[in-house]
Amino acid sequence: NTARTKISEVIDKLRELEKSITKRAEKLWSSKLKPETLDELLTEVKDLELIFEGCESDIEDLRLIRKALIMFQDIYRQLRSDTLNDNEFDTLSEHLLNKSIKEFEDSELPWPLDESIRTFEQDARKLRTAKGAEWMNVIETSMEKLDDMDVAHANKLREKVFLQPPYINDKQKKILDGHLRRIENHLMKLEIEWLYEKFSNLSQSAQREFYQRISKVLSA
Repeated sequence: NTARTKISEVIDKLRELEKSITKRAEKLWSSKLKPETLDELLTEVKDLELIFEGCESDIEDLRLIRKALIMFQDIYRQLRSDTLNDNEFDTLSEHLLNKSIKEFEDSELPWPLDESIRTFEQDARKLRTAKGAEWMNVIETSMEKLDDMDVAHANKLREKVFLQPPYINDKQKKILDGHLRRIENHLMKLEIEWLYEKFSNLSQSAQREFYQRISKVLSA
């Protein structure tokens, strides 16, 4: 009786384990694929692969899903690149979509390819927008102090604005063009003030000589 009881208990545990594994597999097929669940789903697929090792039909499905998840990881990584401008981002997005559809067009996956890739694209686009806004906020804060900047600091700001990151959008670019003009005007004003100060410190004879030379330049 004791032996039968133990065997019965083992069988019950195995049945519960089987139910648990089946539920995990079913949960995978009903899962939602988005950036925040990607790593978790990939870990779960790898665990299920180990569990279903030897069951060829199941293991092939899981390998296919893992391959697709790795592809999604790579797509998301590429779309989050800070080196892409808006046109390059759009072109890459379409290329990755077409490439993935071609690769998995005859495969059955838990998630629709088109919809899933668009989800990653939208998320990456939001990240670009957030980065652009954050970068612009830093520039706007600096621009508020422009009138008090010396030549060195104004030049540094001009260089930063000129070398704007690729993820800046067209609207932000127009704003930055205006900032560049303001910085250039400020630098010109500083140069004129510097020249005037130098001129004022010259002797009268040196001032007359300078005036004669500048007159020739202006009349040329």
